[in-house]
Amino acid sequence: MKNPSLLKTVSITTLLLTLITGYAFCQEITVTGLIKDIFNHPIEGVSVKIKGSKAEAVSDTAGIYQISAPAKGKLIFSRKGFVTQKVAVNNQNTITIFLVYDLNDPDREINIGYGTVQRSKMTQSVSSVDEKMITRNNTGNIEILFKNVPGVEVVHSGSEMKLRVRGISTINSSSDPLIILDDIPYSGLLSTLNPNDIKSIDVLKDASATAIYGVRGANGVILITTKKSR
Repeated sequence: MKNPSLLKTVSITTLLLTLITGYAFCQEITVTGLIKDIFNHPIEGVSVKIKGSKAEAVSDTAGIYQISAPAKGKLIFSRKGFVTQKVAVNNQNTITIFLVYDLNDPDREINIGYGTVQRSKMTQSVSSVDEKMITRNNTGNIEILFKNVPGVEVVHSGSEMKLRVRGISTINSSSDPLIILDDIPYSGLLSTLNPNDIKSIDVLKDASATAIYGVRGANGVILITTKKSR
């Protein structure tokens, strides 16, 4: 026979836990933070919303935002031309976000020096190597992998390997292309990259395609995506 007192105690405990959990979720805190791009520049006009709510804030010219959100809620950061990010609040009062550019946004306005143009209407110079091609030609040697990428030339400076984008003449002191590894500028040694981790490689050298990266993309841009990326 079941003990009525025990059942009553269990029921009360369950109810209290439910109420405490619900209170913790509904409890609102003030969240402030800074929104930047991958080059550490503040982003203005980013929409900051709470999942499941109509509440919204917008980042100012300094990239700063402030919003009241549930302590256990989720924030959604979005702006045209950038990849939308969702971040759990987890009772944090300060959340700094780095948004990455959405290179696949067909409506993104790209500055090409004498005006703007939608990405879908750009005449790009892009060469790519996808995961299937990498797997098929993978020898475990990172240098051989890059030598098989169209538009890329492998050169050596001492014992270290460097990359050049073919078809680009430069008046700069450096002819190094901008290398982006999983949406973050990479300046490390290329020899430390594991070819087995690489998912795809894209090479950009058209002015309208590299304008998004500013003068840093003047010598071309090499986008490396690994299997560890989102």
